[in-house]
Amino acid sequence: MAAGFALTSDQSIDITASRIYRGSYLMQLVAPKHALKALVAQFGVAAVLFAILGLWPPPQSIIAVAQYLGCGSAASVIWAAVMSVGAACFGASTHAVLRAIEIDNHEQ
Repeated sequence: MAAGFALTSDQSIDITASRIYRGSYLMQLVAPKHALKALVAQFGVAAVLFAILGLWPPPQSIIAVAQYLGCGSAASVIWAAVMSVGAACFGASTHAVLRAIEIDNHEQ
């Protein structure tokens, strides 16, 4: 489900891409293309790491907190859901930055 959300193309991805594109040109420390490529790498790695972490069992500290709150058996489901949301958000951001790079290629 997270992959589907991250790969969906709609108006929100286009708006985010155009804002990222404009923001990359406002940065005066590096070339806009380098800033966009760095964002793709960072968001992409984060999305993959969240997906991998979602497959692992939750840390003991989270299980302990869930047991203290009375929902210890739900800790694994909650952990996987939160990691899936993180993967989807970073994946969608990666998709938007890739779209911003496409905008940059068409502008030049």
